[in-house]
Amino acid sequence: MLASFNMSDERAIIGGYKSQGLKDADAIYSQKQMLIKTFKFTKVFAWFFIVIGLPLLIFIIPGILFIGSGIFMLLRANKKIRLIEQATETYCREIGVQPV
Repeated sequence: MLASFNMSDERAIIGGYKSQGLKDADAIYSQKQMLIKTFKFTKVFAWFFIVIGLPLLIFIIPGILFIGSGIFMLLRANKKIRLIEQATETYCREIGVQPV
């Protein structure tokens, strides 16, 4: 499974695709969606933190911590999703398949 490797940069993701031997556009799309699914859940979880943090602003510090954590997770998840999509497009161009 591709989700077990390090997704720190574009080349690591492309290396994961290559190690799986993915050449079919449908298989690449499936793996891309599997990688993105984790970060989509993180985005939902981040919004949960932000929403829970709003009423906690009554206590100031917990509210700020919850909202700050939620914003951090949201930004990080968006960055990782963009990275996965960019790496997938690059890999598709490398192997001569239309980007998915």
